[in-house]
Amino acid sequence: MKRVVGAALALFFGSCACEPPAIDQLRFACTTTDQCIEGHVCSEGECVRAELVADAGRDAGTSTDAGTDAGTPDSGTMDSGTPDAGASDAGSPDAGTPDSGTPDAGGTDSGMPDAGDWWDARFTHRRRLVIATTTAVDTGYAVRVTFDHAALVSANKSRTNGDDVRLVCREATWVERDRILDTGRAWNTNTSALWFRVPVGIAASSFNDRCYLYYGFATAGAPPTNRANVFLFFDDFESNSLNKWTRDTDGGQWAVSNTESHGGTYALSYPVESDEGHAIVANPALNVADVFVESWWYLDHDSMDLSQLVRVQPLGDNYQTNLEGSGGWDLARVLNGSWSEVEPNQRAPVSGTWMRVGLGIEGTRMRAFIDEVAVTPPGGSFDIGTDLASGNIGLSKWNVGVGGVVYFDDVTVRPWVESEPTVLVGPEE
Repeated sequence: MKRVVGAALALFFGSCACEPPAIDQLRFACTTTDQCIEGHVCSEGECVRAELVADAGRDAGTSTDAGTDAGTPDSGTMDSGTPDAGASDAGSPDAGTPDSGTPDAGGTDSGMPDAGDWWDARFTHRRRLVIATTTAVDTGYAVRVTFDHAALVSANKSRTNGDDVRLVCREATWVERDRILDTGRAWNTNTSALWFRVPVGIAASSFNDRCYLYYGFATAGAPPTNRANVFLFFDDFESNSLNKWTRDTDGGQWAVSNTESHGGTYALSYPVESDEGHAIVANPALNVADVFVESWWYLDHDSMDLSQLVRVQPLGDNYQTNLEGSGGWDLARVLNGSWSEVEPNQRAPVSGTWMRVGLGIEGTRMRAFIDEVAVTPPGGSFDIGTDLASGNIGLSKWNVGVGGVVYFDDVTVRPWVESEPTVLVGPEE
């Protein structure tokens, strides 16, 4: 992976016949930090790794602010992944005509846009993105790019609401792609993050460098933000309905509520109810295999038994991460109607605050994430078995303790590989 990323970064600054340096050896001239790639700062005229500057500051008895993107790594990272995080295809080749005709070392594309080629002159700045893989991903895989939007706003290069920030890829022609603000991030911060789909499949240990962040158009209109063009499924419940869901045959007390919400006005809720199982699943039903399912949970207290489900079958069999009160989240499965725990509980919940709960599955390997940190299992993924090859996604409730209510919001589903692609941000052009 280090060699692939090193080769990809060489595209920002020219290439040579020699082996590219390791990423921690790169040095590039700069005048400001926003000319450096993610994770680097401008120090004494050169882009260097932020931690090296911080270490130097600590050695001198001072505290050094890197001033760079402190974004959390993608889960499977997901940060996903997420990138839309299983649904896969053969990975169509790039339909665009190469500009140079000469393959770049280590790359999947055979050229870069011609010098001076610009998508839209009204957008005065851009930064190239390099999507580097360990595991191959198919066309349409969702990836997340994290960048310092606050620095752009401070420099009067971008609007505070981010409407001028556009995700554009060079395919056969320039194509503006839908980009979605991450549900746990905000504009005008140093960890603003956007999700978008890769335009073409990317082979294992390779990269694609044909996408850019454009910005700097002060009067830009609304950008394209259709979540259906990025994720396999998304519901923020702002429709004030359950029109994207099907409740189990017994119904249960699933409802939309405006008492608590994560990012808008409404959220899914379930009131106090003792031991009685009720599930709710996506409608139309998904039939997906390798996916990352993520939602935000809010608990009035921790005496609850709740689950997030993948590969749900018509009769209810599924794989899941299951919160069992203060014990935390385990991994479990329901086969032939019988529930069994397969990996013990980790990470106690925190009541009275929103928690980001993720469950990723690739092949037979499964793992649960809380607030983008892999917790169950804490090291590596768990082999869940081959009983269920694909299926729907959902949520379920066994117990909501006395005096409690649980809320769910911003449910997202996307394809997932455990070793998620990394999105590197090049210097400003």
